[in-house]
Amino acid sequence: MDTSENKLKIDGLSVILNSIGEGLILTDGKGKITFVNKVAQQLTGWDPADALGNSLEKVFNIQNESSGQKTENPIAKVLRGDMEQGTKNHTLLLSKDGSKIPVENSATPIQDPAGKTTGAVLIFRDISKRRKVEEELKKVDALKTGFISSVSHELRTPLAIIKEGINLVIDQIPGKINNNQRELLSTVRNNVDRLVRIIGALLDISKIESGKLELEIKPLAFIETLKPIISSFDKAAKEKNLILKTNFPVEDIQVYGDKEQIKSIFLHLITNALRYTLAGSIEISIKELERVVECTIEDTGIGISNDELSKAFDKFHQIGRIPGDGEKGTGLGLSIAKGLIEAHSGKIQIESQLGKGTKIVFTLPK
Repeated sequence: MDTSENKLKIDGLSVILNSIGEGLILTDGKGKITFVNKVAQQLTGWDPADALGNSLEKVFNIQNESSGQKTENPIAKVLRGDMEQGTKNHTLLLSKDGSKIPVENSATPIQDPAGKTTGAVLIFRDISKRRKVEEELKKVDALKTGFISSVSHELRTPLAIIKEGINLVIDQIPGKINNNQRELLSTVRNNVDRLVRIIGALLDISKIESGKLELEIKPLAFIETLKPIISSFDKAAKEKNLILKTNFPVEDIQVYGDKEQIKSIFLHLITNALRYTLAGSIEISIKELERVVECTIEDTGIGISNDELSKAFDKFHQIGRIPGDGEKGTGLGLSIAKGLIEAHSGKIQIESQLGKGTKIVFTLPK
C-alpha cells in the first residue's frame, strides 16, 4: 500500500471518529494520546496539537463526583488490566478553563491479533442535561411525597371519627337497627378499615422516601418476635386451604433492628404471598449466617412473569392482579418492605416463575 492510499484511510477514519457525538480519545500502550476527536476537544478545551503525545491526565483530568478528590483515569486501569472493559463511570471532568463537567465514561483496550494490549480507547459524554432533569424529577418527587404525607395525615382523624360513629350505630347505642342495616354498616366499616390501611402504607412510603423514618435499633430475640406474626395468618391461610410452614433454627437468634419495623416487613411480605397464592403453601425460613440472618418467604402462588419481575419493587405496581371481587393491594407492600430492609442495612432479592410461585430472600444484621 502506498503512502497516499494509507493517508486516505487515516483521513477517512478521522472523519468517522470526528462525526461521533461523544468524546473519544485514543492512546498507545503507555497511555500516551494518539488521537482526540472534535467532541473531546470541545469538552476538555484541549487542542490536539497540545494533547498528542502527552499522558491522558493532561487532557482528561477527572474528580470523583461525591468526594471531589482527583481519581485515576480509566485508561490506566484498563491498560493494567484492573478494570473490566466497558465499565461505565460517572466522574467530573476538569476542563482546561477550570469548569467541572459531569461525564459518563468507559474505556476499552485495543489488542493486536496475538491478544497483546497495544492501546486503549476512551469514550465519554456530557451528562449535564441529564443531571438537571434528574434533579428536577427529584424535586417533583419530593413535592409529591410531601403532598401524599400531608393529605394522609389530614384524612386520619375524620376516618377515625367515621369508624367510631359506625361502631356506635352497630352497637345500637343511638337506637335499635335491623340485620340488613347492621350488614350494610359492617361493609362500610370494612372499607373504612381498608382505607386506613392504605393511608398507613402511604405514610410509611413517604417517610422512607423522605428519609424521615426513625428506627429504634436494639438487639431483639428474632424467632420470638416472628412467631406471633406468623400465627396471626393461620386463620386466613386455613380459609384458603393453604399450608403455612416455618423452618426456624432450634435456638433463637439475636437480630439488631427496630422491632415494630421488622414486624412490618414480615406482615407486608406474608400478606403479599397470601394474596397471590391460590393453592399449595407458604414457607417462612430463617437461616443464621456469619454476619447476617437470611430470611426467605417462598410461596406456590401465581408467580411473576419475566417482564414484570424488574418492576416488582416499584411503587403502586400491582403484579399479577387477580380480576374479580375481593380486596386488592395498593402496590406498596413490596416497596415498603424493601425500604425498611435497606434502612436496616439489609438486602432483598426476588425470584419467580409464572405459575410456579415466588421466592423472596432478604437479610437483616445480627
